[in-house]
Amino acid sequence: MMMAGTTMFKSWRLQLKEAQEAFRAGRLDEAVALVRQGDLHRYLPGKKLSVLVAQQLAQRAGQRLRSGESAEGWQDLEIAHQLGAQSEEMLAIRREIVSRMLADAEQRLAGGETVDAIKRLESIERHTGGNDLLRTLLEVARRVESARNLRLRGKHADALVQLDRAATLRPDLPCIQDQLERCRREAGEVEDLTERLHAAMSRSDWTETLALAGKLLQRCPQSTLAADARRRAWLALGSPECRDKPLDATMTWYADRDFEVDEASDHDDPVATHQSASQRFLLWVDGVGGFLVCLDDQIVLGQNSPGNRIAVPIQGDLSRQHARIRREDGYLIEPLGEVWVNGRKIQRTTVLAEGDEIRLGSSVYLRFHQPHPLSSTARLERVSQHRMQPAADAVLLMAESCVLGPKNQNHVLCRDWSNDVVLFRRDGRLYCRAKEGIEVDGRFCDDQTPVRWDSHVVGGDFSFSLEPVS
Repeated sequence: MMMAGTTMFKSWRLQLKEAQEAFRAGRLDEAVALVRQGDLHRYLPGKKLSVLVAQQLAQRAGQRLRSGESAEGWQDLEIAHQLGAQSEEMLAIRREIVSRMLADAEQRLAGGETVDAIKRLESIERHTGGNDLLRTLLEVARRVESARNLRLRGKHADALVQLDRAATLRPDLPCIQDQLERCRREAGEVEDLTERLHAAMSRSDWTETLALAGKLLQRCPQSTLAADARRRAWLALGSPECRDKPLDATMTWYADRDFEVDEASDHDDPVATHQSASQRFLLWVDGVGGFLVCLDDQIVLGQNSPGNRIAVPIQGDLSRQHARIRREDGYLIEPLGEVWVNGRKIQRTTVLAEGDEIRLGSSVYLRFHQPHPLSSTARLERVSQHRMQPAADAVLLMAESCVLGPKNQNHVLCRDWSNDVVLFRRDGRLYCRAKEGIEVDGRFCDDQTPVRWDSHVVGGDFSFSLEPVS
């Protein structure tokens, strides 16, 4: 018995010493792991060290949350709360972090970053349960975003209702008052244009109708009235039907492109990269977001650094070429650096499934989605706030087609749209297909039409643009 007690005494003393050394050396994660092991927390020296570690962890949580690393920040804060028990000091640190995040969300709202503000506020609510101040600010942000979407559709009266309610909830926010005034001015201009448009249509003045519809669409890109008026004017004026554009007017994919090896790769197995970024383009969907569309059967994700020509550069602590995802019968991920899938570190190529969480390095988190069971197209969503270059909300790994629309299984979810719109590849061209007539680069087109990587597409209740990636 004496021997066992002496051994236990030495064991926790040794563990305490290792934890203290790690803490003093700034190896916080190691110190956290040590103070949480075994029974160290039962001894007074272990309890005191746990509180110190918790305070340091809470400070790091604040830094991570403010920099957009929400998953890691909340995890740090939760562990700090566990280590620091229910001390007033720890609760004060938690309140301070939440207060700073609320202030940051207000700044983003004032700067027009409404969607980002909503995401941050929802993150706080999920992890803290929220309070009246948070819930009020979240409602304000959602109403402001709703008003923005309504204005795009020319529904300024409804937008004013949303902004009035937001201003009532938070009369101290100047940005809401500014938007109210701007919306009132726009409402007058839009009402005048709408009346003139109706008058031109009633007297069958299709030249005037076409001009007024164009002006209204400049102010309200998703106006159903203006889009319908423009279509009717084109038909009445005998606008030529959309014809297939010549092959050299559209971007073409080649199955046998030349490859070059990145000599600067810091991995033993260099990754072949394209000589150009012609297999990618940006898809900007009005009222929804921006998407980096990758057309290759395999892509490389890595650090955004000068000269690093990869498909998905990310501003994070990553290797230049950190992971490779390729499309075969399904999707496979190959670790070129440290990669975790659903919290498990992988050492070899692994199959990806719907909803898998991918972690690259210490802090870059992505979510893999293959929403439609009959389509090989997939989507990589950002979970952490690390920016991509070019900036995008998600990456679309496009196979033969990409479906945009209001259904949950669509590759790009557009809740306010009436019908699906399909982008698809055929004979080296990119095409767009919709149930209704659409306008592509200022021309009215029926059924399906080829689009370029710099095209602008407008329908009755939607619009989106394509942009080449240099």
